[in-house]
Amino acid sequence: MNKEFLNRVVDHIVKETRMDCQALSYRNTCWSAFFFSCHCKNIYALNEKEIAYVWNEYGNIINDKINE
Repeated sequence: MNKEFLNRVVDHIVKETRMDCQALSYRNTCWSAFFFSCHCKNIYALNEKEIAYVWNEYGNIINDKINE
């Protein structure tokens, strides 16, 4: 697993995320886990383990942004 690449994927997805929706947690934002997984597979060709890493990192960042 190339974490440098995966962290760039996380950064890119965070930049794509609209933060104007009122969400209580990142799992309630514009993407569900299913669509997030499909996006990661189709756009970045990630496997399940890589998607889990990106999902967790993405979630931490989005939760931090929501709590600011």
